Amino acid sequence: MISIKLKPQDNIQEILDGYPLNEEITVFLASGTYTQKLRLKHNHLKLIGSKAGETIITFSDYSYKMHKDGLLYNTFRTSTVMILGDHVLLENLTIQNESGSGLTIGQAVALTLYGNHTRVVNCKLLGHQDTIFLGPLPVDLTIRYDQFLPIEERLTNHLHHYFEKCYVEGDVDYIFGSGTALFNQCVIVSIGKGFIAAPSTYEEFQYGIIFSHSRIINRSSEPVILARPWREFGSTYFIHCEFEGLFSSQRYDAWDKSNLRFFEYPYIPSLLSKELQIEEVEQLNNYCLAQFNCSIK
Repeated sequence: MISIKLKPQDNIQEILDGYPLNEEITVFLASGTYTQKLRLKHNHLKLIGSKAGETIITFSDYSYKMHKDGLLYNTFRTSTVMILGDHVLLENLTIQNESGSGLTIGQAVALTLYGNHTRVVNCKLLGHQDTIFLGPLPVDLTIRYDQFLPIEERLTNHLHHYFEKCYVEGDVDYIFGSGTALFNQCVIVSIGKGFIAAPSTYEEFQYGIIFSHSRIINRSSEPVILARPWREFGSTYFIHCEFEGLFSSQRYDAWDKSNLRFFEYPYIPSLLSKELQIEEVEQLNNYCLAQFNCSIK
C-alpha cells in the first residue's frame, strides 16, 4: 500500500499516472485549491483532503466550450473529477465546476462516477446544471457518443455509488444518471429554479437514486421539482427526508415519459409518485444494507 502527501502545486494526475493501476494508493491532499482536471483509473484509490471547505479541486470545462478535436465538449467531457476505478474513496474534499450557468455554458459536471462502489464521504459537490453524474450512461448515448467517448466511459454494467454526509449544490438536473446511488444524511441544495434529480435508471435495475435521512433545501425564490425521468423507468426514492423552501405542488415532472418510478416515505401525495408499503421499505433497506452497508430506517 502506498501513501502520498500532496500540496496544491503538485499535479495529482501526473503523480498517480506514474503508479500501476493495481497499486492501492492513499493520497492525502493538504489544504488549498487544486485547479486540476482529474481522470482517475486506480482501483481502491483513496483521495482524502484535510477538510471539505479547505481542500478544493476545481476546473471550468462546460458543454458549449469548443474542444481541441473541433467538437463541443458535450456534457460528458466537462467533469472536474472523473472516477473510473472501482472501490474508490473520496473524503473531506470540495469538488467544483466553476463554469457558472447560462445559455452559453450549459451543462458543467463537477463529479462523474464510472467506477463501481465509489464512496464519497463528507464532501462538498458544487455546480449548477448537472453537478453529479452517476454512471453508467443511458444505453443510447453509449452508441451516439462512440466517436469521442472512450470505451471505458461507455460500459453499461450496473454501478453503485454511496454518498454520506455530503453537501450537494446545483440548479438543473444536478444529480443525474443511470446508476444506483444512495445519498445518506446529505444536504441537497437547489440554488435556482429547476429539477433536483434526473434519473435514467435502466429498466432492469431495481433502484435508482435514493435519498435517505437527508435535508432537501431550496434556497431560490422559485418552486423546485424533486425529479424528472431523463429516460423511461427513471427512479428516485425520498426516504425520511426533510424539505425546506418552495417545492412544486406536483413535486415531480413526467418529462414526456410513460414509465415513472418515483416514491416517497412518508408519502406526500403527488400524481406522479407512489406510496411505499412497509414491506417495500424493508426490501429497500435490505438492498441498501447489502450494497452500501447502510440502513435507511
